[in-house]
Amino acid sequence: RLKDHSELAPTLQQLHVEHEEHAKLRVRLEDALSGRADDQWKELAEVSAELVRYYRAHIALEESAVFPVARAKLGSAELEGMQTEMDARRGR
Repeated sequence: RLKDHSELAPTLQQLHVEHEEHAKLRVRLEDALSGRADDQWKELAEVSAELVRYYRAHIALEESAVFPVARAKLGSAELEGMQTEMDARRGR
């Protein structure tokens, strides 16, 4: 939806890479929670801290750079589509 807005290209690429990194962290979190990780509690603490740090930065970038452009340039159906995609990534 926003790929046609070249001013956002570097930011969208960064967010895409971050989505992949978040997925890896979620696997580590699931492993720690299930007891599959060595030193379960240490891993749980580390991956939780990483997730918090990454998501805070990620959300800040979305809120400051992407969402203002989306609200200004996309219609309501496109915005709803974005929300649906974001919800799907979160398993909602």
